[in-house]
Amino acid sequence: MDSGGLGESLLSLASAARRGGLLLPAAPLLPARIRVWATLVDLQGCGTALDSAELVPSRLSGVALWPWLRYRHRRSYSAVDLAAAEYAPLTDECLVFSAVVGDAPPADRLVALTAQASGEANAVVWVWEADLDDSGTPPLTNAPWAARTHWRQAVKLLPAYLRISPHISP
Repeated sequence: MDSGGLGESLLSLASAARRGGLLLPAAPLLPARIRVWATLVDLQGCGTALDSAELVPSRLSGVALWPWLRYRHRRSYSAVDLAAAEYAPLTDECLVFSAVVGDAPPADRLVALTAQASGEANAVVWVWEADLDDSGTPPLTNAPWAARTHWRQAVKLLPAYLRISPHISP
């Protein structure tokens, strides 16, 4: 798993393995379930120069990092440490989906986000929570309010800024 929770094609690969007979029908998978939440934010600064340097102009020891971005491998989303980032959440966090690992991945769908603050939404941030099994053990998560792990939160810049106000939902 990565900061996005889904970057390693976890759901589609596990589903294909189950459907293709690579796993016994009752074989347990780790993790067993995953939930993903998202929110729109006004991202002004990333945690460190090494943390999502492609999202906002960053420098490391006086060296500008943005010219090197063309050599970056993953362009779909980035990892950011929200505990150290400069950002303002503009919407309530919304459960995007909950899935059983090994089942067919959830279908695409639209979610309604409720504006809670005014600002320019320039990014969507998502976090995940994964149950290893049905034992009730606390889940693994990259949520910023949970105990800190090596995972950061996932962020994707929007192609255009969106003006948000509590009276105007996105």
